[in-house]
Formats: sequence, structure tokens, C-alpha cells
Amino acid sequence: MRTAIAFGFHTDMPVHQHSATVVERCRKIWWTVYILDSHMSALMGAPRAINERDISAQLPTFGNSMHRSRALHIHIKLANIEGMIQQSKSLDYALKHEALTVWSRLQQGRQNRNQLFEQHQKRAESSGGHQ
Repeated sequence: MRTAIAFGFHTDMPVHQHSATVVERCRKIWWTVYILDSHMSALMGAPRAINERDISAQLPTFGNSMHRSRALHIHIKLANIEGMIQQSKSLDYALKHEALTVWSRLQQGRQNRNQLFEQHQKRAESSGGHQ
């Protein structure tokens, strides 16, 4: 994945800088690597290597084979859905972690308040008893 990104396969490669054959091969490589990365990330519970917004590569053409084009399109859609699911899991974990942190801080604040109140009450009793 890193090599494909480093070579710019995730971008819309200009045909005037490379031959059409090379651009098509790069597109096929990119989308294959993208799908594999998405599947592996989902299986491992890890984030994907690239954000969908950073991809501008066009889909490759397969000549007259509509079946191959359609199959690739479906695989890409599934990879995107896997990414959204993984992202929502990460978001859920982050939100739960943040909520637990806030709750813990509230509990600590409550304990500090109670201790201060007890200390103030003891001082008031001790100063009131000496008068």
C-alpha cells in the first residue's frame, strides 16, 4: 500500500505523462491493493492506510467486459462499507473512552468536594467548640 501511494497510484494519473497501458495497469494495481488493504484492516481491526477522500484514481477499464468492471465496482463498494464500519467502531470506542474519562473526572471532583466539605465542617466545629 505504501509503495502504491508513494508512486501516486491513488491519484488520477495523467495519460499524457505515461502511456495508456501503464496508467490502466496502475489503476488495476491501485484498486486491487486498496481492496486488499480494506479487507485486511477490517479483519485486524486496524485503520485503513488511506482515507477515501485522498483517492482520485479512476476505475480501470476492462475492454468489453462489463462483468469485470461491475465486479470491481462491487468490491470497491464493499471495501468502502468495511471502512465505514471500522471507522464507526473506532468512533464508538473513542466516544466511550471520552465518556468514561469525563465520568471518572466527575467522580474525582465529587470526592474532592466531599473531602473539602468535611474539612470545612471539622474546622467549623473545632472553631465553634473553642468559643
